[in-house]
Amino acid sequence: MTDSNNSAGTPAARADLILSQIQSLNERDLTQDIIMPLMARMYSRETAAQVEYFGGPNERGKDVLCWYTNELDETALAVAQVKLSKASAKARDTESLSELVTQLSQANEEPVKHKDGFQYRPTSVLFITPFEIDSRALETRFRRFKSLRTRNRRIIDGRKLVNLIEKHLPELAAQYLGVEHHAAEVTQSYLTNEVLLAALNQQDRARDIRHIYTDIDFSLGKHTTRLLRA
Repeated sequence: MTDSNNSAGTPAARADLILSQIQSLNERDLTQDIIMPLMARMYSRETAAQVEYFGGPNERGKDVLCWYTNELDETALAVAQVKLSKASAKARDTESLSELVTQLSQANEEPVKHKDGFQYRPTSVLFITPFEIDSRALETRFRRFKSLRTRNRRIIDGRKLVNLIEKHLPELAAQYLGVEHHAAEVTQSYLTNEVLLAALNQQDRARDIRHIYTDIDFSLGKHTTRLLRA
């Protein structure tokens, strides 16, 4: 029996399709083609957010800088650390996770100079990956990580990332879903039961064909086929 959650066209199937494609990207393309435009949409209000690529040897935990105007019309800074990481709190991942926590701490604590001449500390620090991160397990292993989570620091992984893409970048989500999927969604609303119902002389054209019982009996000698339902 097919699981309805995995059927083509369901939200779960669409999310899986988008997720598999963004997981295949390299880290730079993921950052520049998806994360930067996503943050620009997320943080834009009356004034458009300004997004900069900051990755490189001197990034100090910041791959992306996003300058925006907050609700008090003040300049604010959101930063993102982007990783193609499948890390968990297992022993073999401890070294890489410790480095990750160090980078997030640096991103949180070190101010960045804006073009207005002032330095700003981030009001939001995002760790973004298209893979699932076991944040609960990380908190039990790294106390610094737990303290970061309490100060407006967030993990955006896997499904959460896809949800944000579908909400803020629907045109990009459609691109990843492809032409065939989009065509199926468009034509679905035009596929009705009207021809069948007209053949059955049914006046109620809104009737669901699943409520129509058909008893078909094909006989060949002593063998018979019965009771097929549409």
